[in-house]
Amino acid sequence: MNQQKKHEGFTSDDSVDDMSVQKIESSNRQSTIRCSNQKSSDESITDMIKKIKKQINKKQIWKSNQYIQEGRKIEEFDFEISNLQQELELLKESHNKKRKNRINRNRTQKLIKTIFLMKFRR
Repeated sequence: MNQQKKHEGFTSDDSVDDMSVQKIESSNRQSTIRCSNQKSSDESITDMIKKIKKQINKKQIWKSNQYIQEGRKIEEFDFEISNLQQELELLKESHNKKRKNRINRNRTQKLIKTIFLMKFRR
């Protein structure tokens, strides 16, 4: 804005504060003009940069929280897998014990039969 020109209701002698609002009355309407100097625009830029950095940090924190949650899920799956492996080992052991018992029972029954048959054959 050229301060040399005189406008209706606004002159170059008027003082302008940072981000002050001056009203200019034009022919039939009233409009608002926001004036700012270089210092305030630099501050607004740094504020914008700070806001953007905060948003980035929030997103990074959110992502890290997601990774942590996914890590917990992975740990839970690992725990479940290890539990299943332990159960499988127990089932194998019990199956082997049952099998051995069945084999031993069959052997015992065969031995009893042979002993019984040997007694009656004499």
